[in-house]
Amino acid sequence: MADLMLVMDSSGGVTENNWPKVLKFANDIVKQFNIGQEAVRVGVVTYSGHAELSVPFESTQTVSQVTNAISGIPFLGESTNTHSGFLMMRSHFTMYGRPNVRKIAIHITDGQTALPYLAIQQASYARSEGIELYVTGIDKNFDYSEAASMVSDNKHIIQIESFQDLISSDLNYGLAVAEMICGQGKPKKAHGHWQSH
Repeated sequence: MADLMLVMDSSGGVTENNWPKVLKFANDIVKQFNIGQEAVRVGVVTYSGHAELSVPFESTQTVSQVTNAISGIPFLGESTNTHSGFLMMRSHFTMYGRPNVRKIAIHITDGQTALPYLAIQQASYARSEGIELYVTGIDKNFDYSEAASMVSDNKHIIQIESFQDLISSDLNYGLAVAEMICGQGKPKKAHGHWQSH
């Protein structure tokens, strides 16, 4: 059992053309888990200039319901106020997270946050509240050092070279993220596929 929250960067840097790839990647992650109110519940926060609760934990019943909800999330396309996404994520865990259940947040972003100090502060608060924070960074503008300041260690970061790689069935980053979360080690590429250390 776990409560899993996707915190998705929907800022202008992602671009509207790449947004469907981000949504597909989010669905690829969801499909790796046993979804349900007595298993893994999924929530989604999207953010740009402001944050929105796109999928609440309470709506999680089946994989198809969650993936359909994610597929319909609109693109926001403003600034990169990552801290607002983290703040909303923390609030939803506080109000609706189940007690004594693993709390996991996956931040999906393409670049640098507009206000790094506030984002790193919110990430620190989240970890202190027992939320395991992971970062998936996409494309050339991703700031690895900034992400490293948000997570407990670099085994909580996956860097992806491009938005096209994000949805590659050969690379299967949805599985790579699931392996990272499930404690099988940080995945590494081998012969076009991903395996854990």
